[in-house]
Amino acid sequence: MIEEVNDELRKCPFCGGNAYIDLYDRSYTAVCGNCFATTYEFKDKEDCIRAWNNRPLEDEKDKDKGKRPHH
Repeated sequence: MIEEVNDELRKCPFCGGNAYIDLYDRSYTAVCGNCFATTYEFKDKEDCIRAWNNRPLEDEKDKDKGKRPHH
């Protein structure tokens, strides 16, 4: 089991904790170091990072911040 801190990973969507990449038996998993939320296992590290960072609802809210409502 190898733990690797990765600056590309966003904060945990559940608790806001820092995440790391866990490599076990040639499979990558992103893991929150605080609440231990995880992704599925991926054979490709970049796919694992994309899965962890995929937050469509959160991204949409961030995009809408600052927009004025239409009247």
